[in-house]
Amino acid sequence: MSVISIRLPGYFKDNMVLQQGVTNRIFGQTKPNAKIEALLERYPGIDSAKTKEYGIVFQSTEESDARGLFGFRLPVLEASYDFYRLSLTVENTRCSIENIYFGEVWLALGESNMSMPVRYTDVEDLLPQISKQQKIRIFTMAEYGLSADEDMFLFMPTARIINGQWLTPDTENLLDVSATALVFAARLQESLNVPVAIYDLAAADTMIHSWLPREIIETKPHLKQHVQDVEHYRDKSNWNDLLSSEATSFSRKNQPTVMYNHKLAPFTGLSIRGVLFSHGESDVHYPE
Repeated sequence: MSVISIRLPGYFKDNMVLQQGVTNRIFGQTKPNAKIEALLERYPGIDSAKTKEYGIVFQSTEESDARGLFGFRLPVLEASYDFYRLSLTVENTRCSIENIYFGEVWLALGESNMSMPVRYTDVEDLLPQISKQQKIRIFTMAEYGLSADEDMFLFMPTARIINGQWLTPDTENLLDVSATALVFAARLQESLNVPVAIYDLAAADTMIHSWLPREIIETKPHLKQHVQDVEHYRDKSNWNDLLSSEATSFSRKNQPTVMYNHKLAPFTGLSIRGVLFSHGESDVHYPE
């Protein structure tokens, strides 16, 4: 007897925050041509108003397509300290995500300036204070989108998220997250008094062209020429090829579109408030 699986994007995990005030998509893959039920339940948090309605706030049934793909659109919900449970059921298989909040969601991207971890900055002195802000969530993943035993990047965008996890604040587990991203999240949460999530997706020593999708590189002649001039251009014929002149340093993580493929594409369909992009010095010689 086969076991039915319900696969969701790697950021759909316990303790996540969804963007308030917009439609959020819940999508994934399961058994082909199967009925799947989605149920969203609301529960009162510590600081919640006692007059609100709790219990089921959304319930719907859809049918997966021939490949098993399915999708739901949740109702627009406001930020609060109420928490939610999302349950998906296919036949006798049930998948539940606990402690979901609605609030403000941001992506933090870029290279060294954004990826600089808390432990190497004076933000470490703020950890005792920040750790008290229990409605902050930080999502982290493998810095370059590869597992520890991999060194080859994918040519095409992927939905795979390596080592993805949601962190809740304490003085230990925040030492290796982006100092810039953490301070932004802490100040925003304190100012707005709503749950705040930030996706810490920065990667040190990456160049801007690695964060751009392939169609941008290929349809902007000046960009493509620049990537060729610095000898970083790769296509299918020489993907992951390390050959380069002695005058130009090259790393596979700086092939055009690599960071887009591994660090941005997996979040396609995610509803967010905005993006923080803080670069470093990898492109300092090419201001034009």
